Amino acid sequence: MSFVTRNWQDRVSQYPNRRVITNVEDSSDSKVVTVTRDEGTITQQGDPLNAAALNNLESRISQMNTSLVGVAQTVTLLASEWVDNTITVNLLGVTATSNQEIFGLPATSAANIQNNKALQSANLMDYGQTEGSFTLYADTPPSVDLQIRVIVRS
Repeated sequence: MSFVTRNWQDRVSQYPNRRVITNVEDSSDSKVVTVTRDEGTITQQGDPLNAAALNNLESRISQMNTSLVGVAQTVTLLASEWVDNTITVNLLGVTATSNQEIFGLPATSAANIQNNKALQSANLMDYGQTEGSFTLYADTPPSVDLQIRVIVRS
């Protein structure tokens, strides 16, 4: 699934620290109390968990997701994950309408060349896509793990 930003909002209530304490042995015996923090010495203040912090995180994730469009990402296709000649690849940036370009590895080593030969033998074909993933079909699913490079085009 591709990333969809969400606008987080802080909870606002009339009595944010009010709680009701009910006696479990006598449910008619209950008291409304205000809870006050009594944490002792604070050795690390920590980060607030609020709308501003969560919206900042949403924004950074969205920017990262957008920055991956047009960039080659290396993906490993595990031999054990092929089912009925298909494998689904989860990848940031993929949408229902994006285009994916698939390449072998640079022919800079014997291992990469072997990888690319096995990739060619598989004869991969597009088998559909949805938000956040695409599916490949292989005439002959590889018996070894393969690496591919994928460029997502919007």
